[in-house]
Amino acid sequence: MDLNILWFILIATLFCVYFFLDGMDFGIGMMVPFLGKTDKLNRKMIYAIGPTWGASEVWLLTAGGAMFAAFPGWYATMFSGFYPALFLLLFALIVRGISIEFRGKTTSANSKKAYNTGIGFGNFLAPLLLVVAIACLLRGVPIDESQEYTGTLFSLFSPFTLFAGITGIAYFIYHGAVVLCLKLSDEIKETREIGKKAGLITIILLLVTTVFSALETDIFKKPVSIVAAIVMLILIILSYLSFLKKVGKITVILNALFTVSVIVTVFSAMFPRVMVSDTSDEYSLTIYNIASGNYTLTVISVVTLTLLPIVIGYTLWTHYIFSKKLNEDIEY
Repeated sequence: MDLNILWFILIATLFCVYFFLDGMDFGIGMMVPFLGKTDKLNRKMIYAIGPTWGASEVWLLTAGGAMFAAFPGWYATMFSGFYPALFLLLFALIVRGISIEFRGKTTSANSKKAYNTGIGFGNFLAPLLLVVAIACLLRGVPIDESQEYTGTLFSLFSPFTLFAGITGIAYFIYHGAVVLCLKLSDEIKETREIGKKAGLITIILLLVTTVFSALETDIFKKPVSIVAAIVMLILIILSYLSFLKKVGKITVILNALFTVSVIVTVFSAMFPRVMVSDTSDEYSLTIYNIASGNYTLTVISVVTLTLLPIVIGYTLWTHYIFSKKLNEDIEY
């Protein structure tokens, strides 16, 4: 296989894993300030993601590192052009981390309330910015002939990208509700109700976003993207029906497949581009005009394909260990 294509697929895979794993953390975190009626319930919700949220973030860092190693031109243009947005993302992740870690170190009710707010804020802003960024890659951003981003922070936000971001927020809340129902020993009625509402809203918003993307992007010019988009819609509907019937592992599996289908839809539509230029398609960044040399791609391919299965295995084992329900003493 062409190493450029291989690394395009690997980076897409890293985003799949990240959005699935940290997506549940985002969803549960956003519910903390509103769902937790007592301190014990708040702690239960936080403990549900406590052992794994930090590890989930590493997949985002790994995706960024893979971009730097395989496609340095993509990394340079995106990280310099999106710098203000990335700074806001970093701020949101810091607020989330501090709030999660420090909440258990205080006995003050007011401080705990403030940390709950920080958890909700960080878990809302971070996924919003990430989904907006992914939507921007597909819709296109101002890039000139020198492969430099010529826009501003506000160039990233359009009706389409914001709508995509809101759709992502709704889905993450639904995904978090699914996981939370599985992990709590006494399933909370409010969690199911939030999940039902968030799931239905996600389906409606996703349908609108799909139509919106057909108008704003060239997402439906490739058969693979069309098939992936249809599969995406089918999977979220099946997941929601499964959630309504009985929350089980099948619902989580369907959510995982849905995440994969979303990334396949977006990345297949972009291929072979990694950043679409709305100035002129000739200025778009592709996996060939911004890639590292063949020797570099060969070396990092050998290293990655050797170590990645070990990392995936460890991740699966960790989530299996912590997939059990929390008991009344908030222990696994």
